Amino acid sequence: YVYPNPGGAAVTGGIVYRGTVSPAMYGYYLATDFYTNDFYIINPDGNGGWTTNVQAITPSVTGISDFGETETGEAYVVSLTAGAVYRINAVEGGPVPVTLVNFSGSVVNKQVELHWKTTLEQQLKLFDIEFSVDGNAFAYAGTVQAQNAATDADYSFTHTTNVTGAVFYRLKMKDENGRYSYSGIIRVDLGKKGTLLVSPSVISNGIININLSDEAVYSSVEVISSTGTILIKRDVQRQTGRVSISSSELPPGIYIVRFINKQFDVETQKIVIQ
Repeated sequence: YVYPNPGGAAVTGGIVYRGTVSPAMYGYYLATDFYTNDFYIINPDGNGGWTTNVQAITPSVTGISDFGETETGEAYVVSLTAGAVYRINAVEGGPVPVTLVNFSGSVVNKQVELHWKTTLEQQLKLFDIEFSVDGNAFAYAGTVQAQNAATDADYSFTHTTNVTGAVFYRLKMKDENGRYSYSGIIRVDLGKKGTLLVSPSVISNGIININLSDEAVYSSVEVISSTGTILIKRDVQRQTGRVSISSSELPPGIYIVRFINKQFDVETQKIVIQ
C-alpha cells in the first residue's frame, strides 16, 4: 500500500493484531504516519490485493516511532513527540461498513468503463474513483454516490482520459462518519504507447530532449526523482517541436519525466541520466 507525499511523510510500520480486547482488529496489519495522525489498518481482500482503512487516531497523536505488543497480542504505540506509550483499541463500528464483491475495468470506445459490486452497505456515503499511471501516485477521477443497499448493489463509472498504456484504478470508500477504506488496485490496458516523448532516454550530454508533436496538448513537464520529488518543472503550453531541458545539475540515476495535459491526465517515461 502506497500513500502520497505530501499528504504524509514517513511511514511507521507495525504489527498484525492478534489480541482479544479489540476483536474487530484481529488479523489486520497496523501502521501509521509519523507526522500525521493517520492510522492504516490493512488486510488481504481475498483476490491477491489489499483492503486499506485509513482513520484518524483519537485522541490525536503524532510522532509515533514504534509499535509493540504484549505476550497476549495487545498492541501499543510509542509517541516520540509526546513521550508517551498508548494502547490501541478499535473504535466502535470498526472499519468502513461495506463489502466489495468485485471491481473490474475495460476499454469501450477509448474510454475506461469501471464496474463494481458491493453487499452489506451501512452508512456508506460515496465512492471516490482514483487513477494512476504508475500504480503509486493516484489522482482523483470522479465520485459516485452510494446506494446504501442492505443487499447487493451494482455501480459503474466512465473515465475519459488521453493516457495510453497501463492505467491503474482504486476505489476510496467513505462512510457518513468520515472514515474511509481503499479497494484493491486494478489495471486497465489502454493500448501501446506511441513514440517516446524523450529521445534519447539515456542522457549523457546534460540535455533532456523532449519531442512534442503538432497536436501536443501538454501544459507542463516535470522531472521527478525515484523518491517522488519534483526536481524540474517546465511550462510547455502551446509549444510544439523539440523542447530542451538542462539536466546538468541532476546527479546520475533513474528519473521519471511526467507530462500533464490541461485535463490533468498524465503520461510518464523513465529516463537514465549518466
